[in-house]
Amino acid sequence: MHDLTKRFYRIARTIQRDGRRLSRSETRKRFVELNEMQIGSVSRGP
Repeated sequence: MHDLTKRFYRIARTIQRDGRRLSRSETRKRFVELNEMQIGSVSRGP
């Protein structure tokens, strides 16, 4: 859980740093992908 949180913040920082080049929708898409990754890692349900 802790490693996942660290990974989340690392990616969030990367998105923040690249924010000038990314459009808002692109940033949102990355966060959606990140959330799906997080959910998939936490609960490996059907």
